[in-house]
Amino acid sequence: MKEGKIYYWAALIVAIGFVYVYAFGIPFVDSSYGYYKISKETAKSIGPSANLQWQNAMKWARENTSEDSIFVHWWDYGYFVETMGERRAVTDGGHSGGGDTDHYIGRYILTTPNPLTAMSYMKTWSVNYLLVDPTEMGKYGAFSKIGSNDSWDRVSSGIFGGVVDDSQMQETKNGVMKVYQLGGCVDSDISYKDENVSIFLPGITISKTQQMQCNSYILGMIVEFEDNGSSIKQPEGVFKYRDKQYRIPLKNVFVNGEMKSFESGVDSVVYFIPRVDNAGSLDPLGAMIYLSPRTYNSLMGKLYILGDPFNEYPLLTEANFEDDPVVSQVKQMLGNSIGDFIWMNGIRAPLKIWKVDYDDSIPIYDELKDRSVPFQFGGLDYLFE
Repeated sequence: MKEGKIYYWAALIVAIGFVYVYAFGIPFVDSSYGYYKISKETAKSIGPSANLQWQNAMKWARENTSEDSIFVHWWDYGYFVETMGERRAVTDGGHSGGGDTDHYIGRYILTTPNPLTAMSYMKTWSVNYLLVDPTEMGKYGAFSKIGSNDSWDRVSSGIFGGVVDDSQMQETKNGVMKVYQLGGCVDSDISYKDENVSIFLPGITISKTQQMQCNSYILGMIVEFEDNGSSIKQPEGVFKYRDKQYRIPLKNVFVNGEMKSFESGVDSVVYFIPRVDNAGSLDPLGAMIYLSPRTYNSLMGKLYILGDPFNEYPLLTEANFEDDPVVSQVKQMLGNSIGDFIWMNGIRAPLKIWKVDYDDSIPIYDELKDRSVPFQFGGLDYLFE
Protein backbone atom coordinates (compact mmCIF):
# COMPACT_ATOMS: atom_id res chain seq x y z
CA MET A 1 0.00 0.00 0.00
CA LYS A 2 2.81 2.36 0.89
CA GLU A 3 4.61 1.70 -2.39
CA GLY A 4 1.39 2.26 -4.33
CA LYS A 5 1.02 5.69 -2.73
CA ILE A 6 4.61 6.54 -3.56
CA TYR A 7 4.10 5.72 -7.24
CA TYR A 8 0.85 7.71 -7.31
CA TRP A 9 2.46 10.81 -5.80
CA ALA A 10 5.50 10.45 -8.07
CA ALA A 11 3.31 10.48 -11.16
CA LEU A 12 1.27 13.40 -9.81
CA ILE A 13 4.33 15.48 -8.99
CA VAL A 14 5.83 14.87 -12.45
CA ALA A 15 2.55 15.90 -14.07
CA ILE A 16 2.37 19.07 -11.97
CA GLY A 17 5.98 19.87 -12.84
CA PHE A 18 5.33 19.59 -16.57
CA VAL A 19 2.12 21.66 -16.37
CA TYR A 20 3.90 24.39 -14.41
CA VAL A 21 6.77 24.65 -16.87
CA TYR A 22 4.59 24.59 -19.98
CA ALA A 23 1.82 26.83 -18.66
CA PHE A 24 4.09 29.62 -17.46
CA GLY A 25 6.77 29.21 -20.13
CA ILE A 26 9.70 29.54 -17.77
CA PRO A 27 13.02 29.21 -19.63
CA PHE A 28 15.73 27.27 -17.85
CA VAL A 29 18.55 29.44 -19.16
CA ASP A 30 18.95 31.95 -21.97
CA SER A 31 15.66 31.65 -23.87
CA SER A 32 17.20 33.13 -27.03
CA TYR A 33 19.08 29.86 -27.43
CA GLY A 34 15.84 27.89 -27.57
CA TYR A 35 16.70 25.86 -24.47
CA TYR A 36 13.16 25.77 -23.17
CA LYS A 37 11.72 24.95 -26.60
CA ILE A 38 14.09 22.03 -27.01
CA SER A 39 13.12 20.48 -23.67
CA LYS A 40 9.41 21.14 -24.17
CA GLU A 41 9.21 19.54 -27.60
CA THR A 42 11.14 16.50 -26.41
CA ALA A 43 9.00 16.03 -23.32
CA LYS A 44 5.86 16.17 -25.46
CA SER A 45 6.94 13.13 -27.44
CA ILE A 46 9.01 11.15 -24.94
CA GLY A 47 8.37 11.21 -21.21
CA PRO A 48 9.43 9.08 -18.28
CA SER A 49 7.10 6.40 -17.01
CA ALA A 50 6.95 4.76 -13.58
CA ASN A 51 7.03 1.35 -15.22
CA LEU A 52 8.17 -1.99 -13.82
CA GLN A 53 11.84 -1.21 -14.47
CA TRP A 54 11.58 1.96 -12.42
CA GLN A 55 9.59 0.29 -9.65
CA ASN A 56 12.21 -2.44 -9.31
CA ALA A 57 15.13 -0.03 -9.58
CA MET A 58 13.77 2.32 -6.95
CA LYS A 59 12.91 -0.56 -4.63
CA TRP A 60 16.53 -1.59 -4.95
CA ALA A 61 17.64 2.00 -4.21
CA ARG A 62 15.55 2.18 -1.02
CA GLU A 63 16.83 -1.15 0.25
CA ASN A 64 20.48 -1.03 -0.84
CA THR A 65 21.71 2.56 -0.73
CA SER A 66 22.28 4.86 2.21
CA GLU A 67 19.63 7.49 2.90
CA ASP A 68 22.03 10.34 2.14
CA SER A 69 22.96 8.96 -1.31
CA ILE A 70 22.90 11.34 -4.27
CA PHE A 71 21.91 10.26 -7.79
CA VAL A 72 22.70 12.01 -11.06
CA HIS A 73 20.81 11.50 -14.33
CA TRP A 74 18.92 13.52 -16.91
CA TRP A 75 16.44 15.87 -15.22
CA ASP A 76 13.32 13.93 -16.30
CA TYR A 77 13.74 11.29 -13.60
CA GLY A 78 14.48 13.37 -10.53
CA TYR A 79 11.02 13.11 -8.99
CA PHE A 80 11.08 9.33 -9.42
CA VAL A 81 14.39 9.09 -7.55
CA GLU A 82 13.23 11.51 -4.86
CA THR A 83 9.83 9.92 -4.26
CA MET A 84 9.92 6.29 -5.37
CA GLY A 85 13.59 5.86 -4.42
CA GLU A 86 13.52 8.23 -1.45
CA ARG A 87 16.96 9.53 -2.42
CA ARG A 88 18.38 12.90 -3.43
CA ALA A 89 18.92 13.88 -7.08
CA VAL A 90 21.22 16.53 -8.53
CA THR A 91 18.30 17.82 -10.60
CA ASP A 92 14.64 17.01 -11.18
CA GLY A 93 11.51 18.14 -13.01
CA GLY A 94 11.64 21.44 -11.14
CA HIS A 95 15.28 21.88 -12.23
CA SER A 96 16.33 22.19 -8.62
CA GLY A 97 19.97 22.08 -9.64
CA GLY A 98 19.47 25.16 -11.80
CA GLY A 99 19.10 25.49 -15.55
CA ASP A 100 22.86 25.48 -15.99
CA THR A 101 22.89 22.01 -14.49
CA ASP A 102 20.81 20.61 -17.37
CA HIS A 103 23.42 21.85 -19.83
CA TYR A 104 26.29 20.54 -17.72
CA ILE A 105 24.76 17.06 -17.34
CA GLY A 106 24.05 16.95 -21.07
CA ARG A 107 27.56 18.13 -21.93
CA TYR A 108 29.89 16.84 -19.24
CA ILE A 109 28.16 13.51 -18.53
CA LEU A 110 25.80 12.10 -21.16
CA THR A 111 27.45 13.28 -24.38
CA THR A 112 31.02 13.72 -23.19
CA PRO A 113 33.83 11.99 -25.11
CA ASN A 114 36.12 12.64 -22.13
CA PRO A 115 35.52 10.39 -19.09
CA LEU A 116 37.33 12.90 -16.84
CA THR A 117 34.56 15.48 -17.30
CA ALA A 118 31.92 13.05 -16.08
CA MET A 119 33.95 11.89 -13.11
CA SER A 120 34.89 15.45 -12.14
CA TYR A 121 31.31 16.68 -12.37
CA MET A 122 30.06 13.81 -10.22
CA LYS A 123 32.82 14.26 -7.63
CA THR A 124 32.12 18.01 -7.42
CA TRP A 125 28.45 17.23 -6.67
CA SER A 126 29.34 14.33 -4.28
CA VAL A 127 27.38 11.92 -6.48
CA ASN A 128 27.14 8.31 -5.32
CA TYR A 129 25.16 6.79 -8.22
CA LEU A 130 24.85 7.43 -11.95
CA LEU A 131 21.56 6.38 -13.55
CA VAL A 132 20.68 6.04 -17.25
CA ASP A 133 17.14 5.27 -18.38
CA PRO A 134 16.54 3.41 -21.68
CA THR A 135 14.38 6.22 -23.07
CA GLU A 136 17.53 8.34 -23.23
CA MET A 137 18.41 6.58 -26.47
CA GLY A 138 15.45 8.40 -28.01
CA LYS A 139 16.10 11.60 -26.08
CA TYR A 140 19.69 11.83 -27.22
CA GLY A 141 18.76 14.36 -29.88
CA ALA A 142 17.36 16.71 -27.24
CA PHE A 143 20.09 16.60 -24.63
CA SER A 144 22.80 16.63 -27.31
CA LYS A 145 21.41 20.02 -28.38
CA ILE A 146 21.14 21.24 -24.81
CA GLY A 147 24.67 19.96 -24.14
CA SER A 148 26.21 21.59 -27.22
CA ASN A 149 28.34 24.70 -27.33
CA ASP A 150 27.55 27.68 -29.55
CA SER A 151 28.78 25.69 -32.55
CA TRP A 152 26.38 22.80 -31.84
CA ASP A 153 29.30 20.43 -31.47
CA ARG A 154 27.38 17.55 -29.83
CA VAL A 155 24.17 17.60 -31.90
CA SER A 156 22.90 14.21 -33.08
CA SER A 157 19.60 12.77 -34.24
CA GLY A 158 19.97 10.07 -31.59
CA ILE A 159 20.87 6.44 -31.03
CA PHE A 160 18.84 4.11 -33.24
CA GLY A 161 18.83 0.65 -34.75
CA GLY A 162 17.28 -1.56 -37.38
CA VAL A 163 16.59 -5.13 -38.45
CA VAL A 164 17.52 -7.50 -41.24
CA ASP A 165 15.51 -7.27 -44.44
CA ASP A 166 15.04 -10.98 -45.12
CA SER A 167 13.92 -10.31 -48.70
CA GLN A 168 17.38 -8.97 -49.60
CA MET A 169 19.44 -11.78 -48.06
CA GLN A 170 21.89 -13.40 -50.50
CA GLU A 171 24.08 -16.45 -50.24
CA THR A 172 27.79 -15.94 -50.88
CA LYS A 173 30.62 -18.36 -51.51
CA ASN A 174 31.36 -18.82 -47.80
CA GLY A 175 28.29 -17.48 -46.08
CA VAL A 176 25.48 -15.01 -46.45
CA MET A 177 25.07 -11.32 -47.22
CA LYS A 178 22.51 -9.45 -45.08
CA VAL A 179 20.98 -6.01 -45.46
CA TYR A 180 19.87 -4.12 -42.34
CA GLN A 181 17.35 -1.32 -42.68
CA LEU A 182 18.21 1.86 -40.78
CA GLY A 183 17.05 5.45 -40.91
CA GLY A 184 18.75 8.41 -39.30
CA CYS A 185 20.69 11.61 -39.88
CA VAL A 186 24.41 11.85 -40.43
CA ASP A 187 25.20 14.01 -37.41
CA SER A 188 28.77 15.16 -38.09
CA ASP A 189 30.44 15.63 -41.46
CA ILE A 190 31.84 12.47 -43.05
CA SER A 191 34.87 12.69 -45.34
CA TYR A 192 35.96 9.42 -46.89
CA LYS A 193 38.63 8.87 -49.49
CA ASP A 194 40.35 5.81 -50.90
CA GLU A 195 42.20 5.06 -54.12
CA ASN A 196 38.95 4.93 -56.07
CA VAL A 197 36.58 7.50 -54.60
CA SER A 198 36.32 10.70 -52.57
CA ILE A 199 33.05 11.28 -50.68
CA PHE A 200 31.86 14.14 -48.51
CA LEU A 201 28.58 13.92 -46.58
CA PRO A 202 27.52 17.02 -44.62
CA GLY A 203 26.25 16.60 -41.09
CA ILE A 204 23.35 18.23 -39.27
CA THR A 205 22.90 21.98 -39.40
CA ILE A 206 20.76 24.06 -37.04
CA SER A 207 18.33 26.69 -38.30
CA LYS A 208 17.87 30.15 -36.81
CA THR A 209 14.86 28.78 -34.93
CA GLN A 210 17.04 25.99 -33.43
CA GLN A 211 15.56 23.22 -35.57
CA MET A 212 17.70 20.31 -36.75
CA GLN A 213 18.23 20.08 -40.48
CA CYS A 214 19.33 16.68 -41.76
CA ASN A 215 21.50 17.01 -44.86
CA SER A 216 22.68 13.41 -45.25
CA TYR A 217 21.17 10.13 -44.11
CA ILE A 218 22.20 6.60 -43.27
CA LEU A 219 19.70 4.23 -44.87
CA GLY A 220 21.07 0.82 -44.03
CA MET A 221 23.95 -1.56 -43.58
CA ILE A 222 25.34 -4.35 -45.76
CA VAL A 223 27.21 -7.10 -43.92
CA GLU A 224 28.66 -10.41 -45.05
CA PHE A 225 28.77 -13.25 -42.52
CA GLU A 226 30.94 -16.31 -43.03
CA ASP A 227 31.18 -19.69 -41.25
CA ASN A 228 27.62 -19.59 -39.89
CA GLY A 229 28.07 -16.11 -38.48
CA SER A 230 31.30 -16.77 -36.58
CA SER A 231 33.20 -14.45 -38.95
CA ILE A 232 32.00 -10.98 -39.90
CA LYS A 233 33.48 -9.06 -42.80
CA GLN A 234 33.75 -5.28 -42.74
CA PRO A 235 30.27 -3.71 -42.93
CA GLU A 236 29.34 -1.07 -45.45
CA GLY A 237 26.97 1.75 -44.59
CA VAL A 238 24.51 2.91 -47.21
CA PHE A 239 24.30 6.70 -47.08
CA LYS A 240 22.22 9.20 -49.02
CA TYR A 241 22.98 12.79 -49.99
CA ARG A 242 21.08 14.81 -52.58
CA ASP A 243 19.22 11.80 -54.00
CA LYS A 244 22.42 9.85 -54.52
CA GLN A 245 23.45 6.79 -52.53
CA TYR A 246 26.97 5.98 -51.33
CA ARG A 247 28.46 2.83 -49.83
CA ILE A 248 31.19 3.53 -47.27
CA PRO A 249 32.98 0.98 -45.05
CA LEU A 250 32.50 1.26 -41.29
CA LYS A 251 35.39 0.76 -38.92
CA ASN A 252 34.02 -0.97 -35.81
CA VAL A 253 31.87 -4.03 -35.10
CA PHE A 254 30.67 -4.96 -31.61
CA VAL A 255 29.27 -8.45 -31.11
CA ASN A 256 29.16 -10.89 -28.19
CA GLY A 257 30.73 -8.31 -25.89
CA GLU A 258 33.81 -7.79 -28.05
CA MET A 259 34.95 -4.96 -30.30
CA LYS A 260 36.53 -5.67 -33.66
CA SER A 261 38.10 -2.76 -35.52
CA PHE A 262 39.20 -2.62 -39.15
CA GLU A 263 42.07 -0.49 -40.45
CA SER A 264 39.95 2.19 -42.10
CA GLY A 265 36.40 3.43 -42.53
CA VAL A 266 33.97 5.73 -40.78
CA ASP A 267 34.66 5.56 -37.04
CA SER A 268 31.17 4.40 -36.12
CA VAL A 269 30.06 1.18 -34.43
CA VAL A 270 27.77 -1.56 -35.67
CA TYR A 271 26.46 -3.35 -32.56
CA PHE A 272 24.70 -6.60 -33.40
CA ILE A 273 21.87 -7.60 -31.06
CA PRO A 274 19.37 -10.50 -31.10
CA ARG A 275 15.98 -10.13 -32.71
CA VAL A 276 12.93 -11.90 -31.30
CA ASP A 277 9.78 -12.01 -33.41
CA ASN A 278 6.23 -12.14 -32.07
CA ALA A 279 6.25 -15.95 -32.31
CA GLY A 280 9.27 -16.14 -29.99
CA SER A 281 11.79 -17.10 -32.68
CA LEU A 282 15.31 -15.80 -32.01
CA ASP A 283 17.81 -14.55 -34.60
CA PRO A 284 21.09 -13.83 -32.73
CA LEU A 285 22.25 -11.38 -35.42
CA GLY A 286 18.84 -10.19 -36.53
CA ALA A 287 19.15 -6.56 -35.47
CA MET A 288 21.69 -3.87 -34.73
CA ILE A 289 22.26 -0.61 -32.90
CA TYR A 290 24.10 2.01 -34.93
CA LEU A 291 26.44 4.40 -33.13
CA SER A 292 27.73 7.31 -35.19
CA PRO A 293 31.24 8.64 -34.48
CA ARG A 294 29.63 11.28 -32.26
CA THR A 295 27.35 8.97 -30.25
CA TYR A 296 29.93 6.17 -30.12
CA ASN A 297 32.43 8.40 -28.32
CA SER A 298 29.91 9.67 -25.75
CA LEU A 299 29.33 8.27 -22.27
CA MET A 300 25.96 7.02 -23.50
CA GLY A 301 27.65 5.09 -26.29
CA LYS A 302 30.78 3.83 -24.55
CA LEU A 303 29.35 3.10 -21.09
CA TYR A 304 25.59 2.58 -21.36
CA ILE A 305 25.40 0.85 -24.77
CA LEU A 306 28.76 -0.93 -25.08
CA GLY A 307 29.48 -1.54 -21.41
CA ASP A 308 32.83 0.29 -21.22
CA PRO A 309 34.80 -1.95 -23.64
CA PHE A 310 38.08 -0.07 -23.12
CA ASN A 311 37.81 0.34 -19.32
CA GLU A 312 37.60 4.12 -19.55
CA TYR A 313 35.36 4.31 -16.48
CA PRO A 314 37.18 2.07 -13.98
CA LEU A 315 35.69 3.89 -10.96
CA LEU A 316 32.13 3.08 -12.00
CA THR A 317 30.88 -0.34 -10.97
CA GLU A 318 27.60 -2.04 -11.81
CA ALA A 319 25.17 -1.53 -8.97
CA ASN A 320 21.78 -2.46 -10.40
CA PHE A 321 20.82 -3.16 -14.01
CA GLU A 322 17.09 -3.64 -14.53
CA ASP A 323 16.17 -5.48 -17.72
CA ASP A 324 13.24 -4.48 -19.87
CA PRO A 325 10.43 -6.89 -18.86
CA VAL A 326 10.44 -8.46 -22.34
CA VAL A 327 14.19 -9.06 -22.15
CA SER A 328 13.75 -10.59 -18.71
CA GLN A 329 11.18 -13.04 -20.05
CA VAL A 330 13.36 -13.94 -23.02
CA LYS A 331 16.31 -14.59 -20.71
CA GLN A 332 14.19 -16.93 -18.60
CA MET A 333 13.40 -18.93 -21.71
CA LEU A 334 16.70 -18.73 -23.58
CA GLY A 335 19.35 -17.86 -20.99
CA ASN A 336 21.32 -14.74 -20.05
CA SER A 337 23.74 -15.10 -22.97
CA ILE A 338 21.47 -13.04 -25.23
CA GLY A 339 22.67 -9.83 -23.56
CA ASP A 340 20.87 -6.77 -22.20
CA PHE A 341 19.70 -5.34 -25.53
CA ILE A 342 17.34 -7.13 -27.89
CA TRP A 343 15.01 -6.13 -30.67
CA MET A 344 11.37 -7.03 -30.28
CA ASN A 345 9.09 -4.48 -31.89
CA GLY A 346 11.91 -2.00 -31.31
CA ILE A 347 14.99 -1.89 -29.10
CA ARG A 348 14.46 -3.25 -25.59
CA ALA A 349 17.07 -1.83 -23.24
CA PRO A 350 17.96 -1.86 -19.53
CA LEU A 351 17.79 0.81 -16.85
CA LYS A 352 21.33 0.99 -15.49
CA ILE A 353 22.67 2.29 -12.18
CA TRP A 354 26.40 2.47 -11.42
CA LYS A 355 28.08 3.03 -8.07
CA VAL A 356 30.50 5.95 -8.33
CA ASP A 357 33.87 5.91 -6.57
CA TYR A 358 36.67 8.44 -6.78
CA ASP A 359 40.40 8.73 -6.30
CA ASP A 360 42.78 11.66 -5.89
CA SER A 361 43.29 11.97 -9.65
CA ILE A 362 39.72 13.24 -10.12
CA PRO A 363 39.62 17.03 -9.70
CA ILE A 364 36.85 19.05 -8.07
CA TYR A 365 35.82 22.25 -9.83
CA ASP A 366 33.51 24.51 -7.84
CA GLU A 367 32.59 26.27 -11.09
CA LEU A 368 30.49 23.22 -12.00
CA LYS A 369 27.99 24.09 -9.26
CA ASP A 370 28.56 27.81 -8.73
CA ARG A 371 25.46 29.62 -9.99
CA SER A 372 27.19 33.00 -9.71
CA VAL A 373 29.52 32.10 -12.60
CA PRO A 374 28.27 33.79 -15.80
CA PHE A 375 26.73 31.06 -17.93
CA GLN A 376 28.02 30.23 -21.39
CA PHE A 377 27.33 27.12 -23.44
CA GLY A 378 30.48 25.03 -23.25
CA GLY A 379 31.91 27.82 -21.13
CA LEU A 380 33.62 25.48 -18.65
CA ASP A 381 35.43 23.39 -21.25
CA TYR A 382 38.65 25.17 -20.32
CA LEU A 383 38.66 23.24 -17.04
CA PHE A 384 39.43 20.03 -18.93
CA GLU A 385 41.86 21.25 -21.55
